[in-house]
Amino acid sequence: MSKKVVKTEICPNCHTSLQGENFCPNCGQKNDSRKLTFWHFITETLSHFLAFDGKFFTTLKTLITKPGQVPLEYTEGKRTKHMNPLRIYFLSSLLFLFISQIQTDKSQERIKNIETNEQLSKTERDSAVTSELDAIPGIPLNLAIDSSSEDNILLRLEDMSEYSKGHPDIKAASALNELEMENTFLNRFLYHQADKLSHFEMEEYNRYFRTKIFWVLFFFLPIIALIMKLLYIRKDVYYTDHLFFTFYSQSAFFLLLSVSNAIGEKSIYTLMASIAFLLYLFLSMKRFYQQRSAKTFLKFCLLNLIAIPAFFAFFLVSLVVVFLIF
Repeated sequence: MSKKVVKTEICPNCHTSLQGENFCPNCGQKNDSRKLTFWHFITETLSHFLAFDGKFFTTLKTLITKPGQVPLEYTEGKRTKHMNPLRIYFLSSLLFLFISQIQTDKSQERIKNIETNEQLSKTERDSAVTSELDAIPGIPLNLAIDSSSEDNILLRLEDMSEYSKGHPDIKAASALNELEMENTFLNRFLYHQADKLSHFEMEEYNRYFRTKIFWVLFFFLPIIALIMKLLYIRKDVYYTDHLFFTFYSQSAFFLLLSVSNAIGEKSIYTLMASIAFLLYLFLSMKRFYQQRSAKTFLKFCLLNLIAIPAFFAFFLVSLVVVFLIF
């Protein structure tokens, strides 16, 4: 495709008359009638979707070197030079998950080599897998299932699970008939969960949960924004501005974790990234909310005291929800 733009006198999109403008004043379409090649189509699509242009690198540089400056300018209306907070959050989380997956694949490959060379037992192999995946930040893997309760539903689950172990291919309706239980929606639902429990593979579940971690973190951010709103309730800041701040801050955290994961899998790198982010968050809050250091530090401590337990509670709920759809 030639680099020279071929302009038209009439916009092919809305049929507005043009006088040599680069873009249609009515619909905004670029005034270029050149034939679209496959390569140009791909690059144009990627540029619009990922926005890897000057705006991306400007946002990235300011985001890292001046904590809190990007969300401050964005909420002040200086939005042309900065990338949308949702878009940069998506890109940074995609980078983090991509690098984490590479490290996970390497870990699993080492586990397979250990299994081949030393012939680990199944129990030892599961322990090794869990230890390797535990190195990935933000994904606790140990689940505890309490089946000792005498509650009727738990007793039914226990009976269903035992039956499912010996009849892995039987349908729920037939199983309930054999167990002399009513064929209700609740019992069918419970049987499906019991069937998953009886054939539960931690490694497979962990792999599936990792595919949902983006959404777990994404839906938790509005809660963080709400906490920020409560902490700064006396300031005239809209909830959406708190949300923008949260998205940009989390993007910076993803970038730090990406760098630490790229360096190596040792926990010390993740710890260093986490400490760096805590310092970054404090500086971001000070610049964005424009309060004194002492007051900012107090609210920084309150934020962590509230947000960390809230995240673990939210995470436990997410574990259950993901298991139900697993």
